[in-house]
Amino acid sequence: MAPSVYLAPIGHRRSGTAQAVLDLQLASYREEAKLLGVSAFPPLNRTVEQVQAADAEFFGCWRDSRLEAVAEVSLAQAVVDESPGAEAGTAPVLLGRSIDSFTVHPRAFRQGLGSRLLSFLLQRFGEVEMTVSTAKANLPAIGLYQSQGFVVVEEWRNSSGIEMVGLRRPSGER
Repeated sequence: MAPSVYLAPIGHRRSGTAQAVLDLQLASYREEAKLLGVSAFPPLNRTVEQVQAADAEFFGCWRDSRLEAVAEVSLAQAVVDESPGAEAGTAPVLLGRSIDSFTVHPRAFRQGLGSRLLSFLLQRFGEVEMTVSTAKANLPAIGLYQSQGFVVVEEWRNSSGIEMVGLRRPSGER
């Protein structure tokens, strides 16, 4: 029998749920730190209280009742609606979305669950611009985002010295 996969919002303010989210994030971030060859990796310093207090929405992907992937999505900058039919100067302002964290448990790497969760987010928020950033050396993540229409729009070095890339997916792409 094929494994059952379920995608849904996560109530991250409950302590037990926040702990499950954090445990998954830390497992994933430990692997990312190894990939990047760094010992000091800021996401590894996150606490349960920070997860609970996050001003964001969390979404999860479960396989056979086990949480395997988590996305944290917040409101981003305001974006003017430039879709066909929108009048200049009167177009509504849409709030873009920022993927602040996107993690897959190492036991579920390269099994399509990250792709399923990202597709779920794009179905939910596809009408607005979406942004995400990741380490430039995190080629699996960059490949995932690019496969869903994200393009690299900026590069920088963060305060920890890690080379980063910012990716953007324009509004209205589904």
